[in-house]
Parts: sequence; structure tokens; C-alpha cells
Amino acid sequence: MILEKGRCKPNIKAYNTVIDSLCKDRMVDDALQIFSKLAEKGMSANIVTYNFLLHGLCNFCRWKEAKYLLNEMVAHKISLDMVTFTILVDAYSKEGLLKDAEDVFKIMRQLNVQPDVITYNALIDGYCLLGDMNKALEVFDSAVGMGLKPNIVTYNSLMNGYFKRGHVNEAWRLFLEIPCKGLEHTVVSYSTMMQGLFRVGRFTDGFKLFEEMQARKLSPDIMTCSILLKGLCRVGRITEAFSFLRMMKGQCICSTNYLPKICSPMFLHLTSLLGHFVKKEKCKRLRICL
Repeated sequence: MILEKGRCKPNIKAYNTVIDSLCKDRMVDDALQIFSKLAEKGMSANIVTYNFLLHGLCNFCRWKEAKYLLNEMVAHKISLDMVTFTILVDAYSKEGLLKDAEDVFKIMRQLNVQPDVITYNALIDGYCLLGDMNKALEVFDSAVGMGLKPNIVTYNSLMNGYFKRGHVNEAWRLFLEIPCKGLEHTVVSYSTMMQGLFRVGRFTDGFKLFEEMQARKLSPDIMTCSILLKGLCRVGRITEAFSFLRMMKGQCICSTNYLPKICSPMFLHLTSLLGHFVKKEKCKRLRICL
């Protein structure tokens, strides 16, 4: 490793940074390899090290290894902290394993580790993904009862959940209430609303939201662009869809706004998406002619 070639020998903080970066770059096996050699270098992994690895493993549903890592933490008498529990709650929730997520949440409380709004958000999002709004709102009320202030992520999840249940007006009401809560809409807020409105055929409202988003100088990400292109194609506005695609290529809109190298893959994805809809539209017209 480059870190080890200089005069100053790296400490555990430096290794943690490398392990975190590798996990975020989908190179979990490389991160595990570095982790396995820490003892040889006379260093002990800390809670931060384990949390980075646990997050990386859970992101790729490598449950067996994640469980082994948790057992190793217990064996080394490393106390699980709020971050550890939140990683587990989030992972289980995303997989739809809400009973397991609730169990982790209960254990967390039993050990007097207080969940924060991020932990509650993970659980709320899990129920919203399943469309179980009763449970989502129950967790929401519990968070508020604990004195926590819901953030924009909380409301984005709830809006998505309402759309999954077909409760369009509830989602719209929540969207309009967000500024009154002292919060600002994000790109995710607009994308969620646009997708939900397009699904129920409210294209005019969806397009207006995109215009509002542009007026607020919010840059669309790949999800927003995909949603907009689908919406334009579904109402037969193919020329506008191609114009929008050319505009994006000129501006080099990226999903992270700071990695130009991903612009090309994103553009190819959207071009393919648009091509699919154009072919679909041609097939519909052909069937009508026949």
C-alpha cells in the first residue's frame, strides 16, 4: 500500500479511511483483505472499522459475513453503537425484513442506545417501501414522541409510501406542507412526486413540478431525468424528449454532479431508455393502423 511506503506510518484512522473508500467503491473484498492484516501491523480495529465493513457487507446482502463480523465484535468486547444498529435496521428494512429490523430496534433500546432520526428514517422507509403506511406513521409518531425532528428524508419516504398505496392527494398534501415544516424540497422530493403523478396520469402536474425544480436551480439526477423522459414519451412528446436528452448531453448532467466520467454511461442509459419508448410508440401506431 502507498500509505505504508512513506516515513510516517499510517494509524488506524488512515486505514479506516481506506476501508471506507473501498467499501463505497464496491471493493468490499479488498477492504476485508486490509482488515485481515491489521493485526500483523500491530493495530486493532475499532468500532469505526467494523461499522464501515458492516455497512459494505450489508449493502451487498452478504448476511453471513455480516453476522460473522458482528460475532467478532462481541468476541472482542467492542460495544455496538448507534451507527452499528442503524446500519442493521437500514439493511433489513431495504430487504423488506421489517420483523428483523424491529428486533434490532428493540435490542438497541434495551441496551440504552438511543436511536436518532436516521435510525427512525430507515424503519419508516422500510414500511413505506412495502406500502404499510399505518406502521410507517406509527414509527413516525414514535420518533416525534421521542423529541426527534423529522427531516426531508423522512417526508420523502412518506410521500413514496403514499404513492405506493395510491394515496396521491395525501402525498401531494405532504409535499405542500414541507416548507411549513422549515424544510426545503430536494431533487428526491421532486423525483418522487413526478414519478407518482405520472403513474396516475397527472402529467401536467408532473411537468409543472419539473419546471419548478429548474426554477429553484436544483440539478436533476439520473433518476429525475429517467422519470421525465418516460413521462414525455408516455404523452407522445417524443421531440421534446430528444431535445431534453441533447440538452443533458451538452450540460453533462451527472448523478453526483462532480464525476464527469459517469456522464457517458448515464447518457447511454437514457438514450437506450428513450429508444425503447420510441419503439413502443411506433408499435402502438402500427397496431392502430392495422
